[in-house]
Amino acid sequence: MEDRQIEIMQVAMRFFSKKGFHATSMQEIAADSGISKGSLYKCFESKEELLIQVFKFNHDNMVEKAKRINADSSLAPKEKLNKMLIVEFEGILENKEYFNLLTKSLLFEKNQKIRPLMQQVRAEMMDWHKEILLQIYGEDVAPFIWDAVLSLQGILKEYVSIVIQDQQKLDATKIAEYVVSCVDAIVKQHKNKAPVLKDDMMKNYLILKENKKWIPIEDQIIQVLSHIKFRLKSELLPLDKNKEIEKTILLFNEELKEKKPRIFLLNSLLANLEKNLKEKEELNTIENLIKLLD
Repeated sequence: MEDRQIEIMQVAMRFFSKKGFHATSMQEIAADSGISKGSLYKCFESKEELLIQVFKFNHDNMVEKAKRINADSSLAPKEKLNKMLIVEFEGILENKEYFNLLTKSLLFEKNQKIRPLMQQVRAEMMDWHKEILLQIYGEDVAPFIWDAVLSLQGILKEYVSIVIQDQQKLDATKIAEYVVSCVDAIVKQHKNKAPVLKDDMMKNYLILKENKKWIPIEDQIIQVLSHIKFRLKSELLPLDKNKEIEKTILLFNEELKEKKPRIFLLNSLLANLEKNLKEKEELNTIENLIKLLD
């Protein structure tokens, strides 16, 4: 990415953070960046695209730092967690405007391009924390791993809130050490206890974290439907049933290409597929993806 684009994104981030995404105009961003509105549109085709690139740029930077820590074979798993938490927290300190944007402007954003990105980032973060906790505690934490992940993230989130909303200066190293000690205590206290969150409750996040690229939810559903359609060719179904399934898939694809797919219609089409297909795994995947659209 060019330096000029990064400068524009930093200006946009400041405006989005202070005024909100919808209240900020491309004219304001262009003027503050010292360029014409036309030049701005040559770099970013829309305000929405600019926001998405801001989101990706900041997320990719944090991912790269986390990967370097994870690849360091000289660190024990608990040291990796400690350093990862420091990186997360220092990233917030260095990019307060970005995280203020996340917590204020984007928290309730229902845009069909932006929302999936946020959900996928959250799924990735949960997966990082899940894997590192399993490396540290093994079987002791495995039965209630999701509870441990949410506990860790919940504690960290409150410290982030103090820094961003209350403008307090906190030491990232001390916070990381404290969070790790809290997780130690949680694992010790909850060993052999029944979990609150089970894998089947976290299916949506498991689906999202499998998508390494930014794939809109609608496109993910279309991919699953394509698999179903391909599989039908090898199944000996009655002709009328085969035609009904193909028609349902066609209607599904048409609705998913609408600007705002109607959830009630998607669920109705899914029910029709469930009535005609025996294989349920792909249909369960579609059901979970539709929930993410709602």
